Amino acid sequence: MSTILNSIAPSGARIIPISSNPREGLTLLTISKAASFDDANFSQATPAGPFLVEAELARTQITDKGLSDINHFSNLRRIDLSWTKVSGTGATKALALPHLEVLLLTGTSVDDDWLRTVKPGKSLRTLGLFQTKVTEQGIAAFLKEHPQLNVYGPIHIAPPPSPPLPPQIASWWDHVTKRWFPSPDDVSVSTDGNGRTWIVKKDHHLVRLEGTTEKEQPLMVLDIGCGLNGTVAAVKTDGSVQQLDGTNWKVLPGLANATRVDVDPKGIVWVIHDGKQISFYAGNKWEKIDGSGPEITCGPDGVIAVIGDDNQLFIRKNGAWAAAGGAPLQRISMSRTVESVIGVAPDGTLSLYSNGTWNKLPGNAADVGFGKNGPEEILSLVGAVPESPTPTPTPTVATTPPPPKPAVIPLPPPVAKPSSAPKPTPTPIPTPAPKPFSTPPPPVVAKPVPSTTTIPKPPPSATHQSTATPSKVTLNTLCPYSGKPVVESTAVEVNGKRIAFCCEDCRKKFLDHPESQAAVISSVDHSK
Repeated sequence: MSTILNSIAPSGARIIPISSNPREGLTLLTISKAASFDDANFSQATPAGPFLVEAELARTQITDKGLSDINHFSNLRRIDLSWTKVSGTGATKALALPHLEVLLLTGTSVDDDWLRTVKPGKSLRTLGLFQTKVTEQGIAAFLKEHPQLNVYGPIHIAPPPSPPLPPQIASWWDHVTKRWFPSPDDVSVSTDGNGRTWIVKKDHHLVRLEGTTEKEQPLMVLDIGCGLNGTVAAVKTDGSVQQLDGTNWKVLPGLANATRVDVDPKGIVWVIHDGKQISFYAGNKWEKIDGSGPEITCGPDGVIAVIGDDNQLFIRKNGAWAAAGGAPLQRISMSRTVESVIGVAPDGTLSLYSNGTWNKLPGNAADVGFGKNGPEEILSLVGAVPESPTPTPTPTVATTPPPPKPAVIPLPPPVAKPSSAPKPTPTPIPTPAPKPFSTPPPPVVAKPVPSTTTIPKPPPSATHQSTATPSKVTLNTLCPYSGKPVVESTAVEVNGKRIAFCCEDCRKKFLDHPESQAAVISSVDHSK
């Protein structure tokens, strides 16, 4: 195994296990050497090919030629080729891999002509086409032929509007039930890629929200950070950094005196320590980078941002820092999918930085955190206070989302399916063949929609849920997760109540989290 892990060492890149369980495979990381990593370096990883399940190649010098032998990497499930010289020719070779689930082509030269020729494999679930020559019309035509896919492209929508705040209390916003809940003791927030929100209290207790219930964690912390891949890391009150491994917290050794933490979309943990120093955890050790600041946030494609000595925003991209100007800030959070930052000023007011400009946002907060809930990017706020002391009643559960406000910058969700034709029911995607590791992985349990995780969760108990068509009327006309119109074929019955969803992904999320089903049903059941 050591020979495999060191096969890429001459290039300066790294091959590391994707998790604490070696059977889940390896990942190729080039983030620290992207500018010099080329086709020849990629070929050096061939000995590790059968064991690699992820390849992070964004901003490298790899070309179509370097992908000519990508069939040696037959177990790859996720490839990031963003901002490379790869064209449609190389992308087509990558799409031929039998187990590929995610292919990111942001900033490449692919276009509508190429997209018309694409024949996605049975395992493919997500295709990222941000800032390419592919048009919305091209994506719409592609989705008519392949409605089961999530395709992210050059669309522009308004960010979700900020709901009205209740008077005279601090609050947090629940994106599922569309309600404000009191949170006078909350000072820090982060949301992971599964839509789970983590909150730090004034007394340093850490809780995870399950529906509207706070589940306390067994450690005292200064800060919390989450990644889209499910990685959760925390800075304890003693300055050590811990990462959640299943249900247990484990120390990331070799660093002390940490104060702030965040996790990038790839699961890499970044911290502020020893005052204002910046480091990231590179598999088994900490690596320090240039720059300094008291606060850090992570975005897509290796981009990070800090608050500098003058309390203004600085962004690091491709290894270079740039000042963003604007008003003084005390907390920041960057979108996990686009290079946009929301800042919290000392007085709690919010502002949004994108494409070189600042814009004021409604509402205020003590901290903000980006995350994802399925395909939807969400924003959580804690310690929010009202914009004016005018008393207003606490909002009840909303049956429809408030109307969107004019767009300032894009926060792209998946491209909407064409409205002129009815949305077909997605064809279930078969689970890929087991990976060729020395110890066979656990058997896969059949589910309505395949999970992207290696070890799937057991299906919900049949005694509580049924997909048979019930005699009762469906509780809802809008999906409790997305706010979109429901599709009757997604309906399930729980304890005599029938609830439907906009798509199979939302239905799957409901079935996978029985502990929060009662809260979701309550959010749409107006008979109570």
